[in-house]
Amino acid sequence: MAESAKSTYAAIAADTAIAATKFVAAGFTGSASMLTEGFHSVVDTGITALTLFGMYRSRRPPDALHPFGYGRELYYWTNVMGILLFSLGGGMSVLEGIRRLMHPQPPESAVWNYSVLAISGAFSLYSTSVGYRQIRQKHPDQSIWQAVRTSKDPRNFSPFLLDIADIIGLLLAFVGVLVSQWMGTSVPDGIAALLIGFTLAAAAVVLSNEARKLLLGESAGSEVVRDIRTIAISDPAVEKAPHPLTMQLSPSEVLLNLNLEFRPGLSGDEVQQAIERLEHNIRRSHPDVKHIFIENHPLESHSGGGQYQESHA
Repeated sequence: MAESAKSTYAAIAADTAIAATKFVAAGFTGSASMLTEGFHSVVDTGITALTLFGMYRSRRPPDALHPFGYGRELYYWTNVMGILLFSLGGGMSVLEGIRRLMHPQPPESAVWNYSVLAISGAFSLYSTSVGYRQIRQKHPDQSIWQAVRTSKDPRNFSPFLLDIADIIGLLLAFVGVLVSQWMGTSVPDGIAALLIGFTLAAAAVVLSNEARKLLLGESAGSEVVRDIRTIAISDPAVEKAPHPLTMQLSPSEVLLNLNLEFRPGLSGDEVQQAIERLEHNIRRSHPDVKHIFIENHPLESHSGGGQYQESHA
């Protein structure tokens, strides 16, 4: 858990430092893009902290109302993060950009802006590198975009998405300040603020969409599902093993349902031994599979009732 949260802590520390420097620069220069970047970093800090809150809430043990625990609460708070990023980060940036376009002002000294952008860029690159290394470690054979789309752990992909949006925002702010200084008007700075708002909104949509899929009960990774079926069909007692049904309950907790057809002529004890053997082999290969439900659907030519077994880690 601590290792998975490393990118979250790095993002919070970086965003806090960045927000302070951006507001100082905005106060000295009056730059709209720098002010919106300050809003961006404050929102980033707050919503990333929600990930830690979601982690804390998701650790609660199962109870009568939630027999499979509270693991998916982490996904809920990730969705809240996306909503806040869209409304506060994106909305405030767009409003500030519109205000600056409606009331343009001559640009002031840009030395502060360039200094803060350089410092903020260094913090952002460090935070992004931490998130990038974690994602590559967990998904070495996938592209970054595929890793984000297939990841089941918001503690990894949500800080990374926010950091990417922050880097894009810094580049836009730099261009806005530079062009404003060159043209002698704050209009390019206002346009940069608008583009920063649109960038935050786009990151929020991606973040909320990933959380939505997990909240709706997304299956485990395709490689995990295929391997579970291979384990099942390879067992000498199994005749047929249809596609396993899985559900991601948390980043490290999967529910599995297997509807199997065992070979004709097996006794009840042999079927029970096969079920226990399958559970052992599945958990050995995939420790995250915490809840296993195995149903025995005999062939039509084989007499006898079905057998159902639930097993928890």
